[in-house]
Amino acid sequence: MNESIESIWAGVRSGSSEAWAVLVRLLAPVVFSTARRWGLGYSDSEEISQQTWLALYVARNEIEDPVALPAWLIRVASRKAQRLLRDRQRDLNLPSGSSMETPSLPDDDLLALERQACLRLALTRLDERCRMLVEALFLQDSPGSYDQIAKKLGLSPNSLGPIRARCLKRLRRILEDFGI
Repeated sequence: MNESIESIWAGVRSGSSEAWAVLVRLLAPVVFSTARRWGLGYSDSEEISQQTWLALYVARNEIEDPVALPAWLIRVASRKAQRLLRDRQRDLNLPSGSSMETPSLPDDDLLALERQACLRLALTRLDERCRMLVEALFLQDSPGSYDQIAKKLGLSPNSLGPIRARCLKRLRRILEDFGI
């Protein structure tokens, strides 16, 4: 499924399990890393992630703008993580200010998470060739040479530079539309 975030979200809202799976695959890293940044372990972060996705499923008809999803998911995951930490502190009868004091997630970290999610969403708005090119050049652990990337995409190595420039220009416009 290679669709824009708007069509994925429309599918989610209409009950498509395929669209839901695509959305989760797209934004799950942001939700999970939000929980981890609150200092939670892996299993607690998984639990917070599941709670957050359930909350989104329940609220899916209330959210009109799919571009708002990253901020909404980060906010919900952060609140759930804070609540879990507060509940643990209360259950252990620890006084405020003790070693289990709820950490705060710096605004810069929240902003970075939101930007990461917006980049993922912006990539869904690119045509397939541009999306594949941007991913191959910038999002792969070992991107390979221009010749390898060009061959993989069925392009001439000489055309890769100009195509890359056009694709990055489109991506920049999309991110500007998102307010980034």
